Amino acid sequence: MGIVKMTEFEGCPIRIVEQDDQSKWYVTADVCRCLGIAINSRTGKPNVTVATRDVDDQHKQKYRIETPENPKNPWIDMMIVSQLGLDTILNEVAEARALPFKTRYFQASSAARTVHSPEHGLAQSQSNT
Repeated sequence: MGIVKMTEFEGCPIRIVEQDDQSKWYVTADVCRCLGIAINSRTGKPNVTVATRDVDDQHKQKYRIETPENPKNPWIDMMIVSQLGLDTILNEVAEARALPFKTRYFQASSAARTVHSPEHGLAQSQSNT
């Protein structure tokens, strides 16, 4: 079980899942949108498979997140990455774009505000194996 928190980077929302062990995992699609990486040119949506191709399996997983804004699909499985997984993704980004994000994401995760909690139906993480 975990708690989903919301933060922003340069006006772009990023969801962070804080696990029971206090580790922080980042919603990959949010990171991709904020940095403009692994964006499908046809759909304009992030391709998290491409973004996480170099991330070890132990540092990425699918996580079921509540999406109350979409009543037809109130839950969605999203790819999340650990801080080490995030570092792997950021290593593929030009330093000028990645550096502000790298220096901020540790601060942002500690200042994040809760948007979902276990009491509101956040589902358990699911292994990506």
